[in-house]
Amino acid sequence: MKTGQIVRDDPTMPIDVRWPLVPGATALNDTVEGFARERERAFLRDALPSSTAPPELNLGWLVPLAAGRVVGVELDQYEFYGADGADSTVTYYSDVTAGQVWRGRDLLTPDGLAAAVRDIAAALQRDGRTVLPELLNDPEQVAAAVDAMYFSPDGSVRFTLPEGALGPMSDGMSSVSVPEAVAAPWLSSAGHIVQAAARTAAPYVGSTAPTTSEPSSPPTSIPPTSNPTTSTPSTTSSPTQPPTGGTVNCAKLQCVALTFDDGPGPSTGTLLDTLAAAHVHATFFVIGRNVQALPALVTREAAEGHVVGNHTWSHRDLSRLGASDQRSEVSRTAEALAARGVSATLLRPPYGAYNSTTRTLGVPLVLWDVDPADWRDRDAAIVAARVLANTRPGSIVLLHDVHPSTVAAVPAIVAGLKAKGYTFVTVPQLIGTMTAGTAYFSRTSHR
Repeated sequence: MKTGQIVRDDPTMPIDVRWPLVPGATALNDTVEGFARERERAFLRDALPSSTAPPELNLGWLVPLAAGRVVGVELDQYEFYGADGADSTVTYYSDVTAGQVWRGRDLLTPDGLAAAVRDIAAALQRDGRTVLPELLNDPEQVAAAVDAMYFSPDGSVRFTLPEGALGPMSDGMSSVSVPEAVAAPWLSSAGHIVQAAARTAAPYVGSTAPTTSEPSSPPTSIPPTSNPTTSTPSTTSSPTQPPTGGTVNCAKLQCVALTFDDGPGPSTGTLLDTLAAAHVHATFFVIGRNVQALPALVTREAAEGHVVGNHTWSHRDLSRLGASDQRSEVSRTAEALAARGVSATLLRPPYGAYNSTTRTLGVPLVLWDVDPADWRDRDAAIVAARVLANTRPGSIVLLHDVHPSTVAAVPAIVAGLKAKGYTFVTVPQLIGTMTAGTAYFSRTSHR
């Protein structure tokens, strides 16, 4: 499935916003893109860059339902403004034959919404959670509490509440399930359409291919939680496997490793064509969500002799996450790659942000010493000039194959570095034996 994206790799104000382009769902795609772009605009308006506590916006997606003429998109958002972060989720559903689009709140009648929130509040209190009366009287907070709705094949409904929807932010996100008999009177006509679709196993009419971004979830399944994976990478500190891709003596040759982050994306195929024509191998650090969306490109990267590394599942700043969330971000992507026959033994932490916990994840950390700021200046000539001016023997060059301007700069980069006598290698070829937990910035700089 194709995706849309807004990526800003500014370490003082990182933004990673991605949304799906669902086959056959034009109205839904327009609505979802509008939501994503509005979140970016609001973030840029309200956030201030910071080198000590950089604000962060991260928006990812799943497709929890695709059956018959109905398809749904879940958008998971994390916002950090310098003090505390907040997680939230919203769902949109569409009847693609009619071109109708509904947010979660639209799947309930006005009376049903009020009844649903009363039931949700009671369930939270039974679970020992705090419900704040003033929030129950706020129409927007009440609507936000039901904006993430999921329907299971047995007709039951699950609500996922954002942080602070009906209670204090410190309670985090919460989830409440309601049986069909209770939920049925709450549903609007749109809600009944979505519920009926969830009961069927009918193929999605918008596409002959599965549209879910999760590899093992059928179209009508309830989506997994944000951290469904409990397995973790090995935490051994012994050296990893020997370098792959052939032997190159970078102690004698002027070696350089081109690395590409955040893909695969729409321009990755063009980049692979360019690298193949130039007989250049590179290292790709891929996002797990994008692996699910564009698996054939990852398979091609590995098949053509490039090294594929892990860039986490959702491009979160790992230094802000606890140990379990860091492990989940890495292991989910590793598992998605393994399902496609690709073994990722390297990790590049998003934004270059890591901490002592990241060092325990069982993989070497690959950073860089050449950054042409291609995320900021989308100009192929500028990007190429910066790479040529700053590359030294043993350099690791940071690039992003999600930017067409960067892909357009690669021919000049390759030609210019070849003219200077450089040999292009993968990161394992450049470094040699690498040790889990060590951060590598170039061939000779690591700590």
